[in-house]
Amino acid sequence: MVKTVSNNSDINDISQLHDFFEARALKAAYDLDSWKNFQGNILKYFEKLFGEYMDHIEKDWNITLPGEKPPNMIFKKCVHAAKTEARKLGESVIVALELYLQGSVYQAQERLFSTLNNNKTLNRVKGELEMEDEPYRLFRIRVSDNTSEIQTRKDLFHVPFSLRNKIGTNRYSIPGYPCLYFSSSIYACWEEMGRPPFHKIVLARIEPQMTNGEQQLLYLQQAPLQWYEYLEKKIQSKKELSPSAFDGFTTFLIHWPLQLACAIPSRNSGALFHDEYIIPQMLMQWARSCQQKIHGVCFRTTHVSQLPAKRVSPMLLSNYAFPARSTVHDYCSELTDQFWLTEPQSFELSLACKRRGEDNSKPHPPVSGFDQTRNTPFSLSTLSQGYYSYYEHSNFFKVEWNSSFDEAKSL
Repeated sequence: MVKTVSNNSDINDISQLHDFFEARALKAAYDLDSWKNFQGNILKYFEKLFGEYMDHIEKDWNITLPGEKPPNMIFKKCVHAAKTEARKLGESVIVALELYLQGSVYQAQERLFSTLNNNKTLNRVKGELEMEDEPYRLFRIRVSDNTSEIQTRKDLFHVPFSLRNKIGTNRYSIPGYPCLYFSSSIYACWEEMGRPPFHKIVLARIEPQMTNGEQQLLYLQQAPLQWYEYLEKKIQSKKELSPSAFDGFTTFLIHWPLQLACAIPSRNSGALFHDEYIIPQMLMQWARSCQQKIHGVCFRTTHVSQLPAKRVSPMLLSNYAFPARSTVHDYCSELTDQFWLTEPQSFELSLACKRRGEDNSKPHPPVSGFDQTRNTPFSLSTLSQGYYSYYEHSNFFKVEWNSSFDEAKSL
């Protein structure tokens, strides 16, 4: 619902902005029903969405963002600046999908890799894993019928190379090759694992170590709805966008075809081959082989629909994937140096314990990030849209809070 604003021009700008982000090509990612109901393969699906996206940004959008001089020009410039590079990325994805599905895997990689190597704007979405200033709380879970078998930190790290025959395919990793996945909340982990029963969950908190900027990620986690809400708020408050915000919006538009190709939900969870994983797996292989020292990808979970920030805070929905790089030992030495874990703990056992922070008679130790996460909006996507709560009130947060008092160590 659009809030009351000061004049009709603001109302018109927000209405136009809403129409811009209502495009099917901007809503289809993270939408399982759209893909499930499509009659055709992943190539035809992406071709259709990409064609709609390019037609959409070719329109003459009459939206004035705060601080524009003259009016209406900055938004148009952002969209115009994105067209050429967005088209290159989308067309490259189409060719790569077509070649891969024809069995020409090497040629498919060559085409996509060449486009990525020549795309200078990827540097804008590359950065370190924030560890000091941002409230990152990172978690990893395993699901087991016998949780007592998971007793050491190694049991919650990536699958060892000696057991690589047990590694299936995942969105950003190929069969047989270890990759360390984790999430920004236990809730995101739970969604990624298909909402398993809580009594089957064992978890650990992951604590990144300083790497002096050597470990770089591609950040592909921003959903279109986040940009809509951000720009809407700017229009309503009449606060000017910074130059970095303009660059960020342009970068988002450029990379959307690539992010869309990586964010299509799997419509057959039990399949041995997932065509939705073709492009994200190629992207990860490019990251491992390129000279830009990209060591992982941050991406938004595909198991939760786009929801307003008042329902689910975006900070709860990020996933991370770091492929093993060193193959000398059972566990990648680079990853074991970079990521320390707490001891494995049962979800239900942790929940049954009294939180140590609840005893006001004792001094409360500083817990980075957790206090800032207490009041983040949260409601399960399957619940009534009229039901809202805060993450602090969920059992997910209670278990996370308990884990904040446990010491993280290297394997």
